[in-house]
Amino acid sequence: MSVNVPLISPIFSYKVEGGKIKVYVFRSEAETFFLVTLDEGTEDPYAVESLSVMRVAPAEYLIEKAKEAFEWVNKLVNPFEDLLRDKEALKKLQAVIEKYVVW
Repeated sequence: MSVNVPLISPIFSYKVEGGKIKVYVFRSEAETFFLVTLDEGTEDPYAVESLSVMRVAPAEYLIEKAKEAFEWVNKLVNPFEDLLRDKEALKKLQAVIEKYVVW
């Protein structure tokens, strides 16, 4: 017996060496959540944050959390640093996140 599970499309993606950083959004009854993954053949999650936690500079906060989680993997190159340095891409991510903001 198979179960049909709806797939969620990313709201933002950013190409890095070896894969893509993707950001997803989903809502519960009371909260909006953002999920950051790194697709390197498998799509591993590195950050899940609620909108209520990300009050100031949500895009930068979200990617910083993913960067910190990735550092636990002990890899030499952290792809989330590339996105943090790309101010134009962060602005685009911020604009997308703001579409989901209900202050």
